[in-house]
Amino acid sequence: MTIKKAGLCLFSLYLAIFLLGEALVLVKPFFEPITQLGFMTINKSILTAGLLIFVYSLKIQRQCGLVFKANWRTLPLYWPIALIAGLTLTAGINTDTSGSTMAILLLMVLVGSFGEELMFRGLVFHWFRDLSVRKQILISAFAFGGLHLLGLLTEINPAIIFSQVYLAASFGVIFGYARSQDYSIMIPIMVHIIFNAITLGSQGGVVEAATTAPAEQVVVSLLAVGTITWAWGGYLLWKSGRAGNIAPAQSTISTA
Repeated sequence: MTIKKAGLCLFSLYLAIFLLGEALVLVKPFFEPITQLGFMTINKSILTAGLLIFVYSLKIQRQCGLVFKANWRTLPLYWPIALIAGLTLTAGINTDTSGSTMAILLLMVLVGSFGEELMFRGLVFHWFRDLSVRKQILISAFAFGGLHLLGLLTEINPAIIFSQVYLAASFGVIFGYARSQDYSIMIPIMVHIIFNAITLGSQGGVVEAATTAPAEQVVVSLLAVGTITWAWGGYLLWKSGRAGNIAPAQSTISTA
């Protein structure tokens, strides 16, 4: 696939995500009993289902990493993410959230994490497979970070959104490098689900930070954490440049 065509595919995917979100905003007044969290879950569920249909209809599931032969030796690569999750968990679990809300949160985490990994470590890696490993990782990482710019359409402080983009892109580098060493996206999905579940469900997590903490404090925290993960991600990028143009695990999978 040419770079121009790959870029057009990525742009089309972003457009589809935006239009889906806008469509749900338009119909929301007709479904008042459904909370904002419920609509976010519906959004992610529709997107994930659409991605699965798209991938399987084109029969590119193996090329997108939907296989169970995972390389478990990549797990240590995620150590900064595990450290952040562990520190967040020390604040304890948020027990004030109702059972129904927690169930919706869990569903959103499951479908959202699966969909995002299929999108960025699956499709994006496949579309840009003719580029070097380093470029694949960077495109996947910045595309993942860029998705969080949709938060600018909400009432959240823009400084927090840009800080999230910075942090998400650094996570994307780590996930991307691990993906380049793996046949499968199953481990990235698992890590993504666990991390999101902890940061959404703990007292020191995203929900509390977005609702109670001062914006300046949230921005500083996100930038500090992002700088740590970018330092590790930078090393992985340097390492990927020494590996050549074809990712070791990817080279064994047909790209037909």
